[in-house]
Amino acid sequence: MTKEDFQLVVGLEFHVELATKSKMFCSCSGEIWNEPPNTHVCPVCLGLPGAMPVANRQAIKKAILLGIALNCQPQQSAKFDRKNYFYPDLPKGFQISQYDLPFTKSGWIKIETTSNKGQVIRKKIGINRVHLEEDTGKLIHSKGATLIDFNRSGIPLVEIVTEPEIETASQARLVAQKLQQIVRYLAVSEADMERGSMRVEANISVRKVGEKKLGTKVEVKNLNSFRSVEKSIEFEFGRQVAVLKKRGRLIQETRGWNEIKNQTFTQRTKEFAHDYRYFPEPDLLPFNFDQKLFSDLKKQIVELPEGKRERFKGDYGLSGYDASVLTSSRELASWYEEAIKAYAQTKVKGIGGKPTVRQAKLVANWVIGELLRRLKQTEKTLAEIPMTPAYLAEFLYLLDGKKITQAQAKDIFWQVFQTGKRPETLAKEFEEIADQDLEIKVDEVIGTNEKVVLEIKSGKLQAIHFLVGQVMKKTAGKADPKVVEEILKKKLS
Repeated sequence: MTKEDFQLVVGLEFHVELATKSKMFCSCSGEIWNEPPNTHVCPVCLGLPGAMPVANRQAIKKAILLGIALNCQPQQSAKFDRKNYFYPDLPKGFQISQYDLPFTKSGWIKIETTSNKGQVIRKKIGINRVHLEEDTGKLIHSKGATLIDFNRSGIPLVEIVTEPEIETASQARLVAQKLQQIVRYLAVSEADMERGSMRVEANISVRKVGEKKLGTKVEVKNLNSFRSVEKSIEFEFGRQVAVLKKRGRLIQETRGWNEIKNQTFTQRTKEFAHDYRYFPEPDLLPFNFDQKLFSDLKKQIVELPEGKRERFKGDYGLSGYDASVLTSSRELASWYEEAIKAYAQTKVKGIGGKPTVRQAKLVANWVIGELLRRLKQTEKTLAEIPMTPAYLAEFLYLLDGKKITQAQAKDIFWQVFQTGKRPETLAKEFEEIADQDLEIKVDEVIGTNEKVVLEIKSGKLQAIHFLVGQVMKKTAGKADPKVVEEILKKKLS
C-alpha cells in the first residue's frame, strides 16, 4: 500500500474570544491583553463558593450573529451546560458550555481552490454548530514551576465546529483563513492567532480510499497559526498512514504540535462526551428566543468578503486576484472604495461621479502595489497612517494632469504616506526643488562646454541640442527637454 491508497479526513474546531467589554458570566473587564496577571478577576471567574453567574447579553447576540453569517440555523430554544473536567486552569472544576442545545447549528462555509490542472474548485464545508462557552485561565510554564493567570478565565468564547469534510491540509488552511476573515468583517473579535484570541484544533483521521467509515480520530490542540494548521495535518496524515501500512493500531488521543521539530506529540488519551458528565447548568435558566431577535441580527450582517469580492469584480471590472486582495479586510475594502469615489468625483463631471473601470483599476494598482507595500514595510495599519483615500485621489489627479512626473510619483506618495501633507503641496515643493536643481545643472553644462557655447553664440543654433542632451544625462532623463532648451536659450541670449 502507498500513501495514495489512503484518504485524509479533517474536521476543525475554532475557539474565538469575543470582543466584549465584560466577561461571559461576570462584570470583570474583557479587555485583558497585556494586563498584569490576575488583575481582572472576581469570585465568579475564580469559581469561589457561592458566586453566581449572570449571562452576558452582548456575547450571546454576537455568537448568534456569527452563526447566522455562517449560514447556521438559529435555535429558538437553547441552554448552557456544565462540562466537568479537572485541570489547573479551570478554577471551578467545570466549564459552562453548551452541549445538546447550542445557539445555532447546521451551517456551511465555502472555499475556493485550484486543481493541479488549474481548474477552480468550489467546495462547501459543513458547520455542525456555533456555540458559546467561557474561556479557561492561562498556564505559564517556567523552569521548575507552572504559573496560572486567571485574567482569561471567563472570557466569552465562541466554538465553531466543522463537519469532517475537509480533504487536504491546504483546504484546512483555507477554511481557517476564511473563518478569520468573516469574524473580523463582523467585528465580533480581533481573531488574532498570535495573541490567542483565535485558536484552532484539528480532528484528523485516515481511511482507505473508497471506505465510508471514518478512521480513528486524533485531535491536535491549540494551533496558533495558519502554517501550523497546515503543517500539523500534513504530518499527522503521514504518521497515521505509516502506522496503518505496518498494520498497527491508532488510538483516539489528543496531541500537541511542536513548531520547532515540525511534528505532533502525545498529550493524553482522548476523552469522550460521557467523560465530561454534561448536565444543564442549574444557575442559568434556558433561553427561548423570538424570531424578531434573529431578524434584527440578520439585518446587522455587513457585506461579507465573498459578496464584496464579486461586487468589486462586477462593478469595477477588477480581476479575481485584485478583488481578493482588496477585500482581504473590511478596512482595506472601505479605504479602496472611498479612494475611487473621491477620484471619480474629482475627474468625472455630469454623471454623478461614477468611477470608470480605468479609474478603479488605477486606484487598485496604487493601493495593492504601493500602499500595501508601505504598510508592510512600516508595520502599520490603515488607521495608523495620515494618508487618506481623498489624498490618494488628489495624488492621481495630479499625475493624470502631469503636474507631477512618473519619476516623482513614488517619492511624493511616500511623503504623503509618512507626513499626511497634501499631494498638491508636496508637488509644489518638489517643483521648486526640481527647478532649482535644474538651474544648477544647466549652469554646470554651460561652464564645462565653452566651445559649444561659443558656436551657439556665433549662430550655430543647432548645437544647443548637444547641451540639452548633456543636461538630460545629468538629470537621469527626469527633466523636460523643452524646458531645458528654454532655460539654455534664455541664459545664452
